Amino acid sequence: ITKHGELGGDIRKMFIPSFKDWIFMNADLSQAEARVVALLSEDEELLRWFAENVDVHARTASFIFGGEEERYQKVKGKEPPERYIGKRGRHAYAYGTSPKKLMLVANTDARRFGIDIQISLWRADQILKIMDEKCPKISQVYWPTIRGIAHGNRTIRTAHGRVRQFLNRLNDDLYREMYSYIPQADVADKTKTAMIKAKQKFPLLRIVLEAHDAFTCEGPRNMIEQEVAPYVKEVMEEPIDFSECTISRGLLSIPADVEVGDNYKDLHKLKLAA
Repeated sequence: ITKHGELGGDIRKMFIPSFKDWIFMNADLSQAEARVVALLSEDEELLRWFAENVDVHARTASFIFGGEEERYQKVKGKEPPERYIGKRGRHAYAYGTSPKKLMLVANTDARRFGIDIQISLWRADQILKIMDEKCPKISQVYWPTIRGIAHGNRTIRTAHGRVRQFLNRLNDDLYREMYSYIPQADVADKTKTAMIKAKQKFPLLRIVLEAHDAFTCEGPRNMIEQEVAPYVKEVMEEPIDFSECTISRGLLSIPADVEVGDNYKDLHKLKLAA
C-alpha cells in the first residue's frame, strides 16, 4: 500500500496460502453465461462452436476488430484487451444493454482491472449492431420469449429452482433485468453448488473466494492435486437440467478450467487424467 493509502503494484502478490505445503486451487466455468444464452436462444450454430471448443469471445473480438480470432485468444491465462471487449459486447447485447451503458461499464472495468483499452460511444453502438447481425437467435427467440413472460405472470424459475416474480413497471429496464436473470442466476448457483459439495467432501478445504463463475480455495498440495481438483472439475461439469426452467430446454454441460499455484499470482492449469 502506498503512502497515499492506495494499492500499489499487483495486488495478487499479497496472497499466499495459509500454511506450509498448502496451495491454491481456482476452478472457473468457461464462457458460462454465453453458453446458457445460446441454449435458451436455441442457437444451434453457437452451441456447435462451443462443442468444437471455439473460443467464442475471441471469435467475437475478430468480428469487432477484424483479423484472425487466434490473435485474441488467451495466452498463458492472459486475456488480450480485444477479447475482453468481445466478451463484454456479447453479454451486453444478450441482455439488451444500451450503447452508452456498454461504453461506460466496459471502460470503467477496464480501468479498474488494468486492461489497456477504451471504447467510444460510436464503437459501442457498432459492437451491438455487429452482435445483432451475428446472433439473430437472441432477438428472434430469446427476447420474445422473455417479453412474453413479462406480459404474463412475470415469474421466472431457473434451472436450479430459483423462483422470482418481477414487479417493476413494464418497460425496457424490466426486459433487461429479466433477460439477464436465468444466465446469471444459474451460473452463480452452479458455482456455489460445486463449492459447497467440495467443502462437504473435503472438510479441511478452505474457501478463499467465490466470484460468480469461479471459486478459489486452499488446502494441502497432495489433497488439492490428487483429490480435490478432479472432484471439483467433475462436479462443475455435471450437466445443468433446464427441463424445469421457465424456458424449458435440455441439458447443458459447461467445461471448467482448474488452476493451482503456490501463490494467487502464479496459478497454472493442472493437467488432470481424462
